[in-house]
Amino acid sequence: MKITYQRLLITALAVTLFIAAQPVSAGDMNKIEYYNLAVDCANAGNFEEALSAADSAIAIDENFTLAYTTKAGILNAMGRYDEALESAGKATEIRPDQPEGWVNMASALIGLERYEEAIEASESAIKADPESVEGYITKGTALGELGRYDEEIAVSEKALRISPGDSHALANKGYAEEMSGGEKNTEKSPVTLPFVVTGVIIAGILFCLRKK
Repeated sequence: MKITYQRLLITALAVTLFIAAQPVSAGDMNKIEYYNLAVDCANAGNFEEALSAADSAIAIDENFTLAYTTKAGILNAMGRYDEALESAGKATEIRPDQPEGWVNMASALIGLERYEEAIEASESAIKADPESVEGYITKGTALGELGRYDEEIAVSEKALRISPGDSHALANKGYAEEMSGGEKNTEKSPVTLPFVVTGVIIAGILFCLRKK
């Protein structure tokens, strides 16, 4: 099968670190600096350096959820889906209530062609945040890969109710409608989802943590 397009979620989310009523230690500042370096390197397309910086942040704080989520995004961008899955798994283990780790897990599972599991991860993202458009998009992508086009259309419509006109949900919906119409198509869904974090365009979910 000719694969022209990757059907992986690519999205953006900016996260600001708020420190209330407590001093910031040197260690905290260092982990943030490494985290920001990881984002900056990814922005420049230097994924190996970005990965190293994310690992340095994790070495300082092994419970730094955003660093694990970012690491998963970088690894997804590099096509290292098994490792991305492991990092996303760590993020969801620490903070199962945050949808971003689940979405990145779903992206890795889609890359590994483990679509049923990707659907489950997407549903966990939606459970954590019922308005997670990205969760609906990854779920729709996985459903489409399984040929469950009617369900992909329904999921895409849910995403569009949350974010009307979302180009990614529209692309998934259009693909599913085309495929469910009986037209033969050997290509993957033409979903190329822009991932913008201060100008970053990479596959997966990447968070930008900036000091005020």
